[in-house]
Amino acid sequence: MEKIVIKTSDSVSDILVGEGWEMVHELLPESGVAILTDENIYRIYGDKFPGFPVFQVRPGESSKKLRVVESLAGELLEAGIDRDGLILGIGGGVVCDLAGFLASIYMRGIRCAYVSASLLSQVDASTGGKNGVNLEGAKNVLGCFKQPEFVICDPLMLETLPEEEYYSGLAELIKTALIGDSKLFEFIENNHAGISRR
Repeated sequence: MEKIVIKTSDSVSDILVGEGWEMVHELLPESGVAILTDENIYRIYGDKFPGFPVFQVRPGESSKKLRVVESLAGELLEAGIDRDGLILGIGGGVVCDLAGFLASIYMRGIRCAYVSASLLSQVDASTGGKNGVNLEGAKNVLGCFKQPEFVICDPLMLETLPEEEYYSGLAELIKTALIGDSKLFEFIENNHAGISRR
């Protein structure tokens, strides 16, 4: 896997890009890990998850609510996750947002990491350090900045992504390239046929 390091004033994140997300167990501590995922991801990949407690949410924006965060925090407490714990989010943008937000407030902050399973998440949600939940229909009104310890972006996971979600991620990728990366935009422009086919 290729490693990209993102440094902020108070943290360092390793972004690992390539095939083989299942190697995530090599990056995790032996105990104190809780896995957060959604029902769809668990149905497809759950048999390959590391052997830690798994907490599932419904897929989609409806899970980005404070009452879901509160419920998950209670489940973490019951599972014995303490201040040395780590939340591993395996999923798309919603799961990464929830995992990061929960990790930032649970016991005043514990570690988090992601296996990013959607293109939108790989481009933005899992790597940018922004985490948020919705409030009464207003998107990401409650949020924080928390960089994950690591993110795994496995392109093979995109093969199970619904077409609409894949193209949503492509739109975010193009937006990112237009805003600040002319070489990336040129690459997309020159390779759009292959990118469209995944």
